[in-house]
Amino acid sequence: MTKIVATIGPSSWEYSIIKKLLIAGVNCVRINASHGDHEQYRKVIENVRRADKELNRFTAIQLDNQGPKLRLGELPDEGVKLKRNQIIKLCSGSIYNQKESILPTQHNLSKIVSENEIVYLRDGLVKLIVTKVNKGIVEAKVIVGGEVFSRHGINLPDSDLRGEILKKKDLADIDFAIKNDVNQIALSFVQSANDVKKVRNIVNSSGGNLAIVAKIETQAAITNIEDIVKASDGLLIARGDLAYETRPEDVPIYQKKIIALSRKYRKYCIVATQMLESMTHSLQPTRAEVSDVANAVVDQADAVMLSGETASGEYPVETVRMMKKIILSVERADLKRNTHVDNSQDVASINQLSTAAASMNLASNIGAKVLISETLSGRTARYISSLRVKIPQIVTSPDIRTLQACSLLWGTKMIKSNKFGDGIGEAIEFLKATKYVKGEDWVVRVYAKDRNLVGAIDTITAEQVS
Repeated sequence: MTKIVATIGPSSWEYSIIKKLLIAGVNCVRINASHGDHEQYRKVIENVRRADKELNRFTAIQLDNQGPKLRLGELPDEGVKLKRNQIIKLCSGSIYNQKESILPTQHNLSKIVSENEIVYLRDGLVKLIVTKVNKGIVEAKVIVGGEVFSRHGINLPDSDLRGEILKKKDLADIDFAIKNDVNQIALSFVQSANDVKKVRNIVNSSGGNLAIVAKIETQAAITNIEDIVKASDGLLIARGDLAYETRPEDVPIYQKKIIALSRKYRKYCIVATQMLESMTHSLQPTRAEVSDVANAVVDQADAVMLSGETASGEYPVETVRMMKKIILSVERADLKRNTHVDNSQDVASINQLSTAAASMNLASNIGAKVLISETLSGRTARYISSLRVKIPQIVTSPDIRTLQACSLLWGTKMIKSNKFGDGIGEAIEFLKATKYVKGEDWVVRVYAKDRNLVGAIDTITAEQVS
């Protein structure tokens, strides 16, 4: 039911490894645009689509843009030790100056920060407070000291990026995604719904067909979360940066709230960051990591994500297998599930949700083996998936990109049809041929009588397989 996203990198971009990852349980491949180049990305896409064809799969491909990742500039190889109460100067375009306490930065922070705002260096280990901003120089007092090194990350939890979340590289990467069979853009450092809308306008004006996944990793995103959920196609909870931008102890609560909102608005939600981090160099995860993955499954996230574990780790395939084992163990436990979704929305949404709920109630009451939905846009599948009823949903469509888009939805499996209108019958024949269903098994069918209307499911039938 819960899907797996795996980041592809030096440990996994060869065809043989990608194929093994898909067999092991990967439903979506993530390309991190902070590393590599377009030629490498293109090769990954080719390998995924080749494996899809051989395995009869419909894998989603996500390109995660770099965004305005703020970093220090070049420092001495031995690093720089910052002491508590020391006053330092952060300055872009400069070089390290020990005497003047100048630390170079890759971006002009003076356009972003204000006095009394907090600045974190080295993933939150070093804490500063801004004391003065003047002519491109940010003066700050060290609150928590420590060593910093070249290109360490900078986090600004109190600052407003003022909508400047797209750089020249990001625009080039979005253009690449539009032209190269990518399904999703994971938009980094989203702060408001307008950030999502700007990218959607860029995609639409280029004639593209990309889902926009908003990465939730800033305090501003938490503040504006419901509007961001409404504007996006999916959510990615980037818990690493989110912990530094907010407070680590609040992240588990945010995770639950964001998953609940994603279900309310029928958007898929991915939980990410360090889920099986120790397996980067070990064949066994820690008990804490197992609990972390299990908790995301209990929270009913659509998907869980692996980053460095599969991109640069020593055991990418084994890590995916372990994640799948954890998912299946939790799902087999059949814990009490929350199938309620807030439907206090427009009439069309209420009607759609009510029809989806009726189909799942029927399937549950008669003990159906599967529910089969036929869709052109994927909307029907999203509504049914949002209910989190533990009956597999077979999604059938003649449109391959629709099937790829549905691959991250909770509880779905995809079967391609030859013609819209014939999909459910073709799916039943396929399930019979593969012996997934057999004589006297019940199957529930969900579709629209008017094949020309998008998202207008109005027909539910039940039948026994003969």
